[in-house]
Amino acid sequence: GTIAGKLLSGAKAAAAAFLVLGAVTAAWGIKMAAKAETSTVILGTMLKSMTAGKALMSAMENWSGAPLFNPEEIQLSGILLFKAGVAAKDITGKLDQLGQIAAATKTPLDDLARIYQQGMNQGAFQQDKINQLSDRGIAIYEGLAHATGKSGAALKEMISDGKIGPTEMNAALAHLTTGTGIYSGAMQNIAQTTGGMWSGMMNKAGLAARE
Repeated sequence: GTIAGKLLSGAKAAAAAFLVLGAVTAAWGIKMAAKAETSTVILGTMLKSMTAGKALMSAMENWSGAPLFNPEEIQLSGILLFKAGVAAKDITGKLDQLGQIAAATKTPLDDLARIYQQGMNQGAFQQDKINQLSDRGIAIYEGLAHATGKSGAALKEMISDGKIGPTEMNAALAHLTTGTGIYSGAMQNIAQTTGGMWSGMMNKAGLAARE
């Protein structure tokens, strides 16, 4: 009788735990679904087509770097990149560049997207924007030196004169994140680590809960 009682008590506790877990998972899923819906509507509004907004959302969710980042972070980054003038079809490509840097420097993806968006909208990346990137441990001066052929005082003069525009910044980011660039392959390497695999598992679980 004592053993049966303990088994029954254990079964009740387990059932209660599963109920709590189910409720928490459902709440998590509902919250993620609401945020995804809001982001989809924002994208659809900016693209003047809800169908196009859904297509872009789907492309971002299926982006190769998506498992490493929080879905909400990716959604916000996509919105910021579109505001920066990046065409919808090119957003995942730009996410590739920013994602490599974010993964290597442990910088929030949406932080990079916001700095990029502000510089693009201003038409030039002034010293404050360069400082924001440099302060996050990003080798932006190396990228800009390659993009402009200038370094040291000459490069700083270009920055102060407002001559680091979209062309120069995009070239710098491309240099840093492709080929032999310092951040090239960072997302793929991080994905193989325990932390990367855990992040991927949690993000997949979140998407499953949302569905």
